[in-house]
Amino acid sequence: MKLLKIIKDGDDKLKRFIDTLKRYNMTIETRDVDAEKAYIRVYEYDLNRIHQVARKNRVQILEA
Repeated sequence: MKLLKIIKDGDDKLKRFIDTLKRYNMTIETRDVDAEKAYIRVYEYDLNRIHQVARKNRVQILEA
């Protein structure tokens, strides 16, 4: 399990990021902390794949 802290730049970007990770068979739980940050708990993860998807979808990960 990996906990990611993500800056919410836009709901569309975050939703696209989550949908892409789900296509790679990663189980995901999300929690919105506030309007600026969200936490995503990822099970069965590949950290290199997560960072690759984040770069492609222009999502900034604060902590991994």
